Amino acid sequence: MIVSQISPEGLSRRERRADERLDPRGVCNMILDHVPDRAVTNVALQRLLYLAHGLSLARTGQPLVYGYFEAWRHGPVHPAAHAAFKLAAHRPITFRALKRHPLTHVPSAISCSISDDLAQIIRQVALTYSSMPVEHLVELCVVPRSPWEAVVDEARTGVVLGMIIPDDLILDRYKYHKVQVGLASRGKCPREDRPYS
Repeated sequence: MIVSQISPEGLSRRERRADERLDPRGVCNMILDHVPDRAVTNVALQRLLYLAHGLSLARTGQPLVYGYFEAWRHGPVHPAAHAAFKLAAHRPITFRALKRHPLTHVPSAISCSISDDLAQIIRQVALTYSSMPVEHLVELCVVPRSPWEAVVDEARTGVVLGMIIPDDLILDRYKYHKVQVGLASRGKCPREDRPYS
């Protein structure tokens, strides 16, 4: 899937992979397609997208989606994906994200050409985590020593532009998400998320 005129042999693995990063809205659509019988809110979908992105980094060393995640009040959020599903507010998502032509603004479906390995990662995250209550997904993404916590802690003592969670931090600290989440939640179920202001 290399679109560049440079030969693949001349590109590093990371550069070739950068051409294969997926549209985060398209990945969200895929997650929703894997669990049509489950009520998934935007808060939950953001955590599922983040977990799939982190799992891709952990397994392949490469990002799943283009763009970046930010540390919002209830965990990691991809701003472009959040905006695409904002209309659902706190209700279960019943639609799929669309892209708009930059000149005509005509909406169309988002298509993603995807490898079997990445499709497996997305499917695994969707099927494994979508049945968890949203408050458990939030807790899973904000555990101690997680990438989200590292950015929030840094912002308390220094300056973090845009509260961006870098991919190298996600790769380094994704292992801290592998904790057991108890049946009883410690927190209240967030209806919607918002950035730190």
